[in-house]
Amino acid sequence: MLLRAPGLARLGALLLALVLAQAALGIANVVASQPLALAVAHNAGAALLLTIVVVLNFTVFQRHET
Repeated sequence: MLLRAPGLARLGALLLALVLAQAALGIANVVASQPLALAVAHNAGAALLLTIVVVLNFTVFQRHET
């Protein structure tokens, strides 16, 4: 379903990219013993990831109702 709708495919790709970036930042935090810049970037990534999930959820359910 996500791949067939043009707007949803873009949001799905963004979600995948953010999940991969978040995982990379998390691993980098552990390996580098949590320097402040990486910890802040990891938290900012989590906020972006949450925002994209909420937008995607809203969009999917809005399309489903119509």
